[in-house]
Amino acid sequence: MPEENDEQEVDLDAASDIENVELPPVVPPSTKAPVQFNQQVNLSIQQIPATAWDRLAPEQIVEVSGMIIKQIEITDQRHFDFARDSVRRRATGMIIAVICGSVIAVTGYASVVWLALKGHDLAAAIVGLPITTVLAMVVGNRFLGRD
Repeated sequence: MPEENDEQEVDLDAASDIENVELPPVVPPSTKAPVQFNQQVNLSIQQIPATAWDRLAPEQIVEVSGMIIKQIEITDQRHFDFARDSVRRRATGMIIAVICGSVIAVTGYASVVWLALKGHDLAAAIVGLPITTVLAMVVGNRFLGRD
C-alpha cells in the first residue's frame, strides 16, 4: 500500500509542474473597423457590435449602413436568381421526362397494334399489359399530385 501512495504523490507533483507553465499572451489582430463576422447568417453580412456604433461619426454610420444594405440586397438577389434557375431546370427536366415517356408509350402501343395485326395476339398482350399498367400508374400519380 505505501508504494501506491508514493506513485500518487509523483503524479500530483507532475500535475503541479504543468500548472506553472506560462503561455505567451495572445495579441488580437489589428483591424481598421470594429467588425465581427456572423458565420451563422452569412459571411458576407457584417455584424457590428453595439458599442462600436456609439463611437462612429454620423457620416460613418450612414456609410456602414449603406454597405450593409447593399450586401444584403446582393445576397437576396443571388438567392432569388438561384431559386429561379432551380425552378427552370426542374421544369425543363419534367418536360423532357413527359416527352420521353410519351414517346415510349406511343412506341409501345404501336408495337402492340402491329403485333396484334400480324397475328401475334399473345405477344401483343404480354407487351401491352405492362405498358398500360406503368402508364396508368404514372398518370394516376400525376393526377393525385404525387411526383
